[in-house]
Amino acid sequence: MKKLFAFLIIIGAVVWLTKAKNRERSWEFIEPHLPAPKSSSAHSTAQSYDGACYLTIDENWTTTKRGYSFDNMLIDIQVGLKQGRAGVLVLAEPLQNAKYYDLGKFSSYASDFTRSKVEGGVIANGPIDVTVGGLKAHQYVIKGRMEDRNIVILHTSLQGNSSFYQIAAITTASRLEKEKGSILKVVRSFRETSRANKLIRPRILKN
Repeated sequence: MKKLFAFLIIIGAVVWLTKAKNRERSWEFIEPHLPAPKSSSAHSTAQSYDGACYLTIDENWTTTKRGYSFDNMLIDIQVGLKQGRAGVLVLAEPLQNAKYYDLGKFSSYASDFTRSKVEGGVIANGPIDVTVGGLKAHQYVIKGRMEDRNIVILHTSLQGNSSFYQIAAITTASRLEKEKGSILKVVRSFRETSRANKLIRPRILKN
């Protein structure tokens, strides 16, 4: 589970759900009243180093220099909002490294660990079953403080063909309503490629 929590070390550098009865309060993929974010038709992809997955971003977002985990493993995808304080990170954990986990156990463990690393961290919503890019996923919303800011993390775990994936989207609480639509659009754009079907994922070490 070595790459599981890599995004925690770069939150500052990027500067920038419960059950069905609580769905109206959750920060979720299918929120019906969420306004569509304004964007142009210009889109690009931010791809993982091994080509196994990607995000689609518009001109309001940019790829940023990827950080490293506590054990010096490279983050797969990292993008940030150009104007604002939001970032989305993707991390992959090879299935062979988590063979005793199913999606439920993986998402519960990952989200709870994340919560424990945030000052005053609480699971505000989750898990909610969603589908992202054709993959089953569990979504949690985590709230707390980091670097003297109130933050909100949308934490999504997915099970792909070769890996468990985490998509960690973070913004400040004060910017949530303004940036939520744009963040969700990026998270929803996650896709696993056909390359992942036969991939034995390498582990890229920091030099």
